[in-house]
Amino acid sequence: MTPSGVQAAASGSPGRADRIDADPGHLLVVAADGDDVVGALQLSFVPGLSRGGALRGQLEGVRVRADRRGSGLGGGLLWWAVTECRRHGCALVQLTTDRSRAEAHRFYEGLGFRHRTPATSCRCERPARTRPGRLRSPTLGAVSGQQIDPGVIELAGRVFDLARGGHTDELAAYVDAGVPANLTNDKGDTLLILAAYHGHPETVAALLARGADHARANDRGQTALAAAVFKQSAEAVQALLRAGADPDAGGPSAREMARFFDLPAMAALLDGAA
Repeated sequence: MTPSGVQAAASGSPGRADRIDADPGHLLVVAADGDDVVGALQLSFVPGLSRGGALRGQLEGVRVRADRRGSGLGGGLLWWAVTECRRHGCALVQLTTDRSRAEAHRFYEGLGFRHRTPATSCRCERPARTRPGRLRSPTLGAVSGQQIDPGVIELAGRVFDLARGGHTDELAAYVDAGVPANLTNDKGDTLLILAAYHGHPETVAALLARGADHARANDRGQTALAAAVFKQSAEAVQALLRAGADPDAGGPSAREMARFFDLPAMAALLDGAA
């Protein structure tokens, strides 16, 4: 079973896929669920004379099977492809798409691509300097003692900053596009914990709606609920309690936090949930 458009393109020229696959400057990327192909794209690395002879990443033929659209698969494919372009030193990633695909354009723009003539593209900024550490998420796994691609760290850092800053719409777009809702930094802070600690109830609610785990604790044993109590964000506390967060989880727990810092209003909210 193949995504719409992939089978048709291959059948038009039986050797087409083989020719692309044989060229080291091109990659045919396939997402599979067991024996089923559920997504695909072509990634090409194009040398050029402009921009100081910079290498460009070219994405095309992005396809996701109809029943998997909206699942985050397409965003995950593009997340991987852009990261691969960064790893190869590309200064620019450009994506070609038919002008008539308005819905696809909105999806790409939500991932940070901007329309340019004749292509839709996004700039790969030079990776920022980052201190060594662990980057943990459901897709990256627990990584310790091994090198992580600087582009991945940079992009993850941007997502963490969105949580800290309460940029709900942009953060939600990244999560909808495939960024893990439980992305965790080197201190064990999830996106949800960061949003709660910095007092952004709308961001907390958006992350909870997208499957963020309120029971997770950071390396200091603090949960998102404890962080919201410390910040005295009643709306965030209420959103977490409605989602089933435990006031006695973690150490210090949310209830212990309210008691230690003498926060009677927060304690009343927690007691009301009992």
